[in-house]
Amino acid sequence: MDRFLRRWADSYLHRIAQANQAMIWRNNWQSHRIKLLTLIAVATDDSRLSNRSRALFRQQIAQNIDNAGVTLDFKDRDALHYVVYDLQQLVDAALAARHRG
Repeated sequence: MDRFLRRWADSYLHRIAQANQAMIWRNNWQSHRIKLLTLIAVATDDSRLSNRSRALFRQQIAQNIDNAGVTLDFKDRDALHYVVYDLQQLVDAALAARHRG
């Protein structure tokens, strides 16, 4: 199971790196991917992945939430459901990451 999860995480990391170069994947789905990476880091007790997910978490907040607290999804879609989904994923990631300090 660890091998499966690590491959899944490495695949996401590779695709995220490609997407970052193209300046895409900054919305709620990226928050979801970061949550999954964080959960995998916790489940596998992988410090490398934990560090990467922490960096992506911080990057996502900087790219997705403006200084007034408005998310990219709200600007793009003007729909609270997307905002809630966006923020819930980040909260879940933060809660899971607490177990790794």
